[in-house]
Amino acid sequence: MEESVVLIPAYQPHDDMIQYVKQLNKKGFNHIVVVDDGSGEKYQTLFNKIESYCHIIHYETNMGKGYALKIGLAYIKEQFSDIEGIVTVDCDGQYTLKDVEKVVGELHSHRHELVLGGRDFSGKEVPFKSKIGNVISSKLFSLLFHQEIQDTQTGLRAFDLSLIDEMLEIPGNRFEYETQQLVACVEDEIPIYTTTISTIYHDHNNGTHFRPLQDSLMIIKVLIGQFLRFISSSIISSVLDIVMAWGLMDLLKLWVHHDFLRIALATVIARIVSTIVNYVINKKYVFDEEKSNSHTLARFFVLCFMVMMLSTCFVYLASRLGILNEKLAKPIVDSLLFLLSYQVQVKWVFRKEDEIHE
Repeated sequence: MEESVVLIPAYQPHDDMIQYVKQLNKKGFNHIVVVDDGSGEKYQTLFNKIESYCHIIHYETNMGKGYALKIGLAYIKEQFSDIEGIVTVDCDGQYTLKDVEKVVGELHSHRHELVLGGRDFSGKEVPFKSKIGNVISSKLFSLLFHQEIQDTQTGLRAFDLSLIDEMLEIPGNRFEYETQQLVACVEDEIPIYTTTISTIYHDHNNGTHFRPLQDSLMIIKVLIGQFLRFISSSIISSVLDIVMAWGLMDLLKLWVHHDFLRIALATVIARIVSTIVNYVINKKYVFDEEKSNSHTLARFFVLCFMVMMLSTCFVYLASRLGILNEKLAKPIVDSLLFLLSYQVQVKWVFRKEDEIHE
């Protein structure tokens, strides 16, 4: 890109940041924004040494990396409306100048995408706390969102100015902001592209302010929070569905003597009631959709109809073939189908782009 702004969140940075900022400037990055995330008076001398090479934003209290990034993005939006790209870089210098240029260069062919500089964590030189954190978050991300991200915690990221409003709306004030950013891109169908970069850790990454336990838990919470709410919603509606289906399977024996029809009627009646309950909970509390959307409602009922038909067929087959009793087969089949339902709701039913086109 012809002109990109480098955004560096900094909390109690090492003296190496002075040279790093100067080298970025020398490489042609004329617009550098450094956010002093409440480093304190002790570090003001360091910031004074780079003020002629960059724009510095100060505030007194440490608020976290995510907060600093959003403060910097808001400043860039106000001051640099004519620039094309934004690249975020950590202040510890673990991303080489060559890699920064590489990530920015990828924006040429990946417009309106989030470009990540992905590190390789297979090497022995990678600190354990960095390796285990990335492995867990990458596997969880792949499992829940069906998208492979080799480095979910990289701080080297780039995107063009058209995405700045979306980035400002992402929740999270600490390290979990970057995970929220990936989740938001998946939900908003913003493509994520990874280009491999060098894997460098200074002093075994001892200078990082990442808190292994607290921040890892916050990142995991971001990844599985929505899924846990979906599970809770599914449990509520499934219990209602199964209890009603059990009762109706017995009750309908008085009038319906064909097993398939009896199971089908019990499944349909129970599913209609549980579907209404499930839709209301998912819409308001799982996917946070407050706006009334006829497309969402229609898609939800199409999905539920397909799941209902699959449930009916599999329960009938299990019973007919003598594999399982129909009452035992019902919760097992529905437990497997709900995993499919979650993916379809994330990718199709409640996808955010529908709100944009409304």
